[in-house]
Amino acid sequence: QTLTQAIDSYNQRPEVQNVFRLLSAQPEPSPEILLSSLKNLNFSIMETKCPAHSGTPPENCDFKDDGLIKDCSAPVPQGGNPSLLNLTCVDSEVD
Repeated sequence: QTLTQAIDSYNQRPEVQNVFRLLSAQPEPSPEILLSSLKNLNFSIMETKCPAHSGTPPENCDFKDDGLIKDCSAPVPQGGNPSLLNLTCVDSEVD
């Protein structure tokens, strides 16, 4: 849930040309992991073929061949407003 909000907020940035979709997360999201026990979300997103402002949900978009990969982290909101995610994404070093 929080991951989805973080990716949505990234996709709304003006410089984003194509929608990004979750590639991987550390730790992987699962019901056993309590968000409240985590300090930071760390995840990677990858560019898809869908234009950013097409309104297409990211999960319906195919990853773009040679799409950009971004490594992101965001502090987990502690009982605060989850829309105020302080999300940081950098170009991935992975080739």
